[in-house]
Amino acid sequence: MEITSATAELVFRLLMQMNIELDAEIADAVFAGISTDTGSFQFSNVTAETHEIVAQLYAYRNDFAVLSKQLHCEKSYDQMKMYGAAASVLKVLDNGRIGWVLLDHATIQKYGGDINITDDIANIGMNTLGIMVAATIKEITPGQYRISLRSRSPFDIDVSVIAKRYGGGGHKRAAGLTFAGDLMEIQNALIDLVAGSIDR
Repeated sequence: MEITSATAELVFRLLMQMNIELDAEIADAVFAGISTDTGSFQFSNVTAETHEIVAQLYAYRNDFAVLSKQLHCEKSYDQMKMYGAAASVLKVLDNGRIGWVLLDHATIQKYGGDINITDDIANIGMNTLGIMVAATIKEITPGQYRISLRSRSPFDIDVSVIAKRYGGGGHKRAAGLTFAGDLMEIQNALIDLVAGSIDR
């Protein structure tokens, strides 16, 4: 199976095959898609072709620095407060191998109520030294949760296994699900997954 790091890579290939003339606006859109899907080129799904495509985009836009900052650095006041709240409740489980962030419904409402502005809070766990797997749980309504799962390379931990078990989806390094029930069930599933992957 051919590895593609981002949907935008497929879009770029299609544009080339259709002989569509690119411009700065299209280049921005393709760059944004690749940059977000690869975690600003930090994820293990990045390939040589990823960089080759971006290099070609520079023919239409000679500086992507401003766009990169807008995508990955600039946050609204509510986003920054939400980040602070998430960092303050970060827990480490399983001898430091699992990061666990739970944002309850009241906290999300306190900072605007938009769960979509917190999509990259999963990085708080993954940016913590020693953590192999991170779970970010957002309580959408009381008792119902949206859960993002991340795993760190080079560890061979497929978080999509858990997501798919509960009707979610994703891939090996990033997956998600919606869950209603006792969060200890998810916590124990993560501990078992890590143990099965690392301790075998």
